[in-house]
Amino acid sequence: MKYILCFLILCSGYYTFSYGISIWMRENNRLAAFGVWLLALVSTLVTIIMLISNY
Repeated sequence: MKYILCFLILCSGYYTFSYGISIWMRENNRLAAFGVWLLALVSTLVTIIMLISNY
């Protein structure tokens, strides 16, 4: 069950990361793209670490 949840969390993080790429390419807004990438990275990693560590 943990692996399925990790997969779904990774899918969500990938979608957010690709949105950051879209912001950079279409709107040429690097600061917003960096913010979205940072948000995707932190939220994905923290959630997976908390899920695996059973904290």
